[in-house]
Amino acid sequence: MDEGLDIRQSAFALLGDLARVCPVHLHPRLQEFLDIAAKQLHSSAVKEAVSVANNACWAIGELTVKVSTPCSIAFQMRASLST
Repeated sequence: MDEGLDIRQSAFALLGDLARVCPVHLHPRLQEFLDIAAKQLHSSAVKEAVSVANNACWAIGELTVKVSTPCSIAFQMRASLST
């Protein structure tokens, strides 16, 4: 993952946009995307860059709506946050 905050912010915006318009292309790497996005929601990451966390949270929401059922996303997110 890139260390640049502006790069990460833009990457999560792109992920959310992709989830909205072509979610089928995200399925093969869905767990990896969720793991990376979830790491941006840890309290230390949020303190470092609120804008990155905001876009990561939005992207997770779009993935939830467009890619999979909310329950399966919630279980995947729970697993991501616990590691």
